[in-house]
Amino acid sequence: MDNTTRGVRLRILLVDDEPEILRVLQRGLCQHETVAVETGEAAIRLLDQRRFDVVVSDNDMGAISGLVLLSHVQWAHPEVHRVLFSGTTRLGPDDLAALLRAGIVHRVVSKPGFAELLRLCNQLAAGERAA
Repeated sequence: MDNTTRGVRLRILLVDDEPEILRVLQRGLCQHETVAVETGEAAIRLLDQRRFDVVVSDNDMGAISGLVLLSHVQWAHPEVHRVLFSGTTRLGPDDLAALLRAGIVHRVVSKPGFAELLRLCNQLAAGERAA
């Protein structure tokens, strides 16, 4: 069952310092409500103002990295599903496994895994457990 069958629209916060990546993600996730920002600081401000179901964040950004942002989300908004979407992470497999075990991130998607990210969001919208 897909998300349109159930009529569920996720509220997704997209965070990436590359505007073109944000545009591609917004086009691909057009069946959901998306808000795109280019910094972790802007994301934290929005999270204080609005409720989101999912935060998708790049890691390598300005002053606040994606991992710092997602750690904040874990603490301040534990109900929000957290996805690290990064192509140049400096983290090794053991580091990523530790982040997953600690619950800082629920899923790691490597760029340019647009199809995988779309599939994940559709699973979440359908109420399926994302594997």
